[in-house]
Amino acid sequence: MQPARRAEVLRTTVREGATEAADCGQFRTAALAAIADVVPYDGACLAMVDPATMLPTTGTTLGLGHARGIRLFVDLEYGPTPDSNSYADLAHTKRGIRGIWEACDGMPEHTTHYNELVRALGMRDEVRMVFRGSDGRCWGYGSLMRAKERSFDDDDVDVLARCLRDLGDGLRGTLLRQVPVELPPVPSGPAVVIVDGHNEIEIATPQALEHLDRLQAEPNRLPDRFMPALAAVLRYRRFGARTAVSRARTADGGWIVIRAGELDGDRVKGRIVVTLEPAQPPAVVSLLAGLWGLTEREGDVLRALLAGRDRRAIARELSISAYTVADHTRSIFLKADVGSRAELVANVLFGQYLPRTGQTVGPDGWFA
Repeated sequence: MQPARRAEVLRTTVREGATEAADCGQFRTAALAAIADVVPYDGACLAMVDPATMLPTTGTTLGLGHARGIRLFVDLEYGPTPDSNSYADLAHTKRGIRGIWEACDGMPEHTTHYNELVRALGMRDEVRMVFRGSDGRCWGYGSLMRAKERSFDDDDVDVLARCLRDLGDGLRGTLLRQVPVELPPVPSGPAVVIVDGHNEIEIATPQALEHLDRLQAEPNRLPDRFMPALAAVLRYRRFGARTAVSRARTADGGWIVIRAGELDGDRVKGRIVVTLEPAQPPAVVSLLAGLWGLTEREGDVLRALLAGRDRRAIARELSISAYTVADHTRSIFLKADVGSRAELVANVLFGQYLPRTGQTVGPDGWFA
């Protein structure tokens, strides 16, 4: 079958999977199955990322159940010595896909990634991809590997390249579709992970483990529950606090914010603390704007609507007419699939408030 025809078959199956999937986890599994039918592989990983930071939040693996490999991948991608074929670099390329032999000028055996990860998994070849949606944002990335007896050829890479946008749109579109799983509430107390100077887990509270497990609540979960926390730690070490915050959807329909920062105030000790906490609405509004496909100006109007401002106040604040505010509001309602401001507010707050009804509200107005 010609590459164009193979790509069309894959695109159609991916789109159908995005329409039928009940949540993002189901879509990732369906997408990997669709890829396998057209571009066979022996191992694969498809991760969801926060588009603002490219930090992974959850993922699905097939044939790569190797916790040490996941740790090595995180270190190579986010650590002080970036991988020569990192996803961050790939996200800045036009095509968004590259094989390891191309990335390493035909000599991957000279790289740590190839020797300690690809070969260690019994593989010979790898293709890496980033999944940018129609909005231009990166919603995930993935890797396909093949064992020693075969490699990916140019036609395989071409087929995958034609489908990357559909995969990005599928990740974006199914993230908010998730049907909340009924789970007991997270026990009260600090949700904290402490990482030592060698990037080993020193302490993880039960509450932190609960949050991390809710990110990976699916059959083909990543083999290392700490991957989101470790990625934040390594990114913090390299770039600083502003880039070490990510937002993630949990299996029970909520959102959490993952933050990394120095524990001791002394860089020599190198200990980093990661906190996981339920996201208050402002932390997820910009992400929701991207998920709904809002324009920049519609995002501004959304924030004002959620703040309770009326049409005239929004018009003054944004220096636009009240009629333009009304147009933007109708567009927001259409994209968010709601019919009123009250429904919009309920939609945004659903993941934070409704799952916690019955819990105590603290003095700051937030659930304790």
